[in-house]
Amino acid sequence: MSRTVPRKEAELIKFANSIISGLKAKPDIFNNPPVNYNQIKDIADEFKASKEDTAQKKAAYKNSLIIKDKNFKTLYNNLVYVAKYCIRTAKNNKSALTTIGLKYGRKTPEAPGQCLNLTITKQKIGAITLTWKKPRKCGAVRAYIIQRKESDVNSNKWENIWTEHAKQVKIKNQPEGKTFDYRVRSINTLGLGLPSNVVSAKF
Repeated sequence: MSRTVPRKEAELIKFANSIISGLKAKPDIFNNPPVNYNQIKDIADEFKASKEDTAQKKAAYKNSLIIKDKNFKTLYNNLVYVAKYCIRTAKNNKSALTTIGLKYGRKTPEAPGQCLNLTITKQKIGAITLTWKKPRKCGAVRAYIIQRKESDVNSNKWENIWTEHAKQVKIKNQPEGKTFDYRVRSINTLGLGLPSNVVSAKF
């Protein structure tokens, strides 16, 4: 429920207004909320007034902050209470839940995207450091798979040589006298993302 009711002050006030509007608009569905919209409006008004008072009266800042935080906690707890009631009462009624500002259902998982701008940031004897940027507009990335193949071999067979959670990796013990191609792929529960650009290094 902590994810349902926002904790940022501006967002909490916006959510309170959505709750008030939603309860007014759907009295046939939300006919017996534990805290009615008039009470929520009074609590929200007190919170907004205390918030404004905090900004205006610097001399009494400490005391106003205590009052504001107390009112914020009261508003938050009451909105959590009402949000639980609304979810329980509306069940799968998407329209009703959307009306009061509650997100409906879980976000559909997405596959990982393509890693960007793979570069060699450092190279020493038998070791190489690779850096890249995370994919854009895609599913959550769980890890990155670093792949390698010999540049001089006419083959598209890549081997997985490392799994990394950061966007940089130092790979050691690379065979001397050979040239390797490297690329990175993101991974999550839905599988692998597209390969990044390829970089080559001679050892």
